[in-house]
Amino acid sequence: MTFDDFAKTQAVTMTATFAGQRHDDPKWVCYLWKCRLRHDGRTYDVDFRMGLGHVKVFTAHEDAAPLAALKAAKVQGSKVERTAYATFAVPTQPTLPAVLQSLALDARSADETFESWCADFGYDTDSRKAEAAYRACQDTRVHLLRLFGHSAYEALMQCEES
Repeated sequence: MTFDDFAKTQAVTMTATFAGQRHDDPKWVCYLWKCRLRHDGRTYDVDFRMGLGHVKVFTAHEDAAPLAALKAAKVQGSKVERTAYATFAVPTQPTLPAVLQSLALDARSADETFESWCADFGYDTDSRKAEAAYRACQDTRVHLLRLFGHSAYEALMQCEES
């Protein structure tokens, strides 16, 4: 089953609100989206980061339709950036399957011991940063279990990329 199939069969929905460009890590600038997943009356709010390459680019001389999209993006809270050569880059919203896949990967990794997790991801076991990242993965697992319950959570863990 793919993540898209899972979302459809489990009636999972998501809203994503653009929260701007972030420089949380000096080596990686990203777009931040505030996502809310819904399932069976329960919700899970999660921050989702996407690289700067996830944009739709319009040129200034294109017809009115892309310019209307630019205006709509501003209304929805997106930051429209003017780039060189009279083009505009509008961040693209994350898809529900992409968010589910990312969360599932984090949750799966939390099933390992801390030492094994560090070895898999190249962290030192004596690192506070590593421990914080590992705990974040464990928190993701807990939130997904609360959102979906055990059987749907297990189905999510069995999903594959489409």
